[in-house]
Order: sequence, then structure tokens, then C-alpha cells
Amino acid sequence: MPLFVFECSLCHHRFEELVRAGERPPCPQCGGKESERQLPRVAVQSASRNAPDPGMGPCGSCPEADRPGGCRFEG
Repeated sequence: MPLFVFECSLCHHRFEELVRAGERPPCPQCGGKESERQLPRVAVQSASRNAPDPGMGPCGSCPEADRPGGCRFEG
């Protein structure tokens, strides 16, 4: 059974409940039977997966690449 977020239409209490799709559980706070399933909130990551760490140098491998001799890939 999936975990859904509900909000009671009577007291506006938000709660999570494991229910089958289509079921409407009673509110655990007031006992009201008019709960509405809510849309889930999702996290969004805006940085690119391939972007170098901001603490890294321009090549993304050496933290001190801007210092002479700091980059391990310099010839």
C-alpha cells in the first residue's frame, strides 16, 4: 500500500496514511470523514549533475588549480 498525504476538509489537519488507492481515511485529529488526498511535494535540484563542485578548480579535480603548481594535471 502506498503512503499518501491527506488534509481534513473540516479541521484542515494534514496527515499521512498508508491506504489503497481510492480510500479516504478518517482524520486522526477530529475523526472527520472528508479527507482529501494532497499532491506530494517533490525536491528539485537545479545544478547540473556534471557541474564541478564549487570548491574545485576549473578542471573540477583540483581544489587549488588557480595557484601555480596547484593543478595536478599541469604539465
